[in-house]
Amino acid sequence: GNCCTNFVKTFSHENKFDVELNDFISALHVLQITLPDDLMSATKILQFVIAVDCYLDVSIAYRILITVSVS
Repeated sequence: GNCCTNFVKTFSHENKFDVELNDFISALHVLQITLPDDLMSATKILQFVIAVDCYLDVSIAYRILITVSVS
């Protein structure tokens, strides 16, 4: 939804996109199905994503999520 759109807009400049919105949303849907049913922290999800090595955009998004301070 909006979070994905905002993420893509943040990493675009003059109609050049580092992340393609539909691919990003599709990857998140597949990841949701692939993740274990256990409750996982953002760090654990990032570790899982890195281990399976197929969700580059999701990996980048989680790295940013973990490193950006929220106030």
